Amino acid sequence: MIRFFKNAYRQYQHRMILRARRVARDVLLDKSDRVLEDMGFSRTLLNAGVGQWPWRIEDENKSPDITPKVEANAIRQLQAMSDRELFDLGITRGTIEESVRHGRAGIDEKQVAGNAIRSPQSTDLRPAFEQETGSSRVPGSDRYVA
Repeated sequence: MIRFFKNAYRQYQHRMILRARRVARDVLLDKSDRVLEDMGFSRTLLNAGVGQWPWRIEDENKSPDITPKVEANAIRQLQAMSDRELFDLGITRGTIEESVRHGRAGIDEKQVAGNAIRSPQSTDLRPAFEQETGSSRVPGSDRYVA
């Protein structure tokens, strides 16, 4: 009896996924060729139907997916480096795993505001604080960064 419900649920899930793909396909087919290209979709694959999901244009410059073994090896090698060597690479010890998986902020992608990388020897936060806020005054208080 439980097997029957599991199979029914799987069939329902599969049908809902196919329905969602059909709706997405219809929306994408209404877009211009330029918009589809910018979004990374192929009109030829879209016209071929839901069976050609995910309708993506393969990028020749895209690096192949990194296997977990290669990722673990890269993390191990970076963890063996000194803080100075990591700083030269533009990463910190706390961002090693994120850097291996997603790239380095500000180098491999646009740097998120407020994630400036400082030298491990630097303890003076005034320049970074003033650059970020435009003031040396600590918000919500009468104190200034000394």
